Amino acid sequence: MLSRRYLGILGAALTVSACGPNIQVEADPNANLREYDSFSWVAPEQQDVQDPILDSELLSKKVQRAVRETLGSRGFEATETNPDFYVTYHTASKEKLRSTGFDIGIGYSRFDPRWGYAAVFGPPDVESYEEAILIIDVIDAESDTLVWRGWETGRLSRERFSEEAVAQAVEDILSRFPIG
Repeated sequence: MLSRRYLGILGAALTVSACGPNIQVEADPNANLREYDSFSWVAPEQQDVQDPILDSELLSKKVQRAVRETLGSRGFEATETNPDFYVTYHTASKEKLRSTGFDIGIGYSRFDPRWGYAAVFGPPDVESYEEAILIIDVIDAESDTLVWRGWETGRLSRERFSEEAVAQAVEDILSRFPIG
């Protein structure tokens, strides 16, 4: 009986963790990121507007504030002269499909003229939604090459663009950036 309880707690923990942010990172294995001390913000490249929500000056300001606060709290100095690395960001969106899988129902019921077992199968539910991607790039100032990239993906919604949500997303991504 006790083991069922722990299995239930483990299942609930896995369910909650699956709902958390999906963060990925990649880094240049030859870059010595732990030697970086200072950074400078670089405005993202102007591109054709794909999604006005993701490509706005308001979002850019939120991301920039969050990057400065997060890196500053981790001991990196913001400077405009001679930084060790530059930071910028990009956004993207893509349509995703989500399926719930097949429904199966099993029961015991009366069928004329007798009782019996029955199985009912239902088709899967499929829904379409937009997934937003926030990408933060770190560029080595000396070589002008991309040395680290982190990104978070999640369902596109109004709530994801509040000051707090953007700050949390940036913090989650940059928590994976190595400190010297």
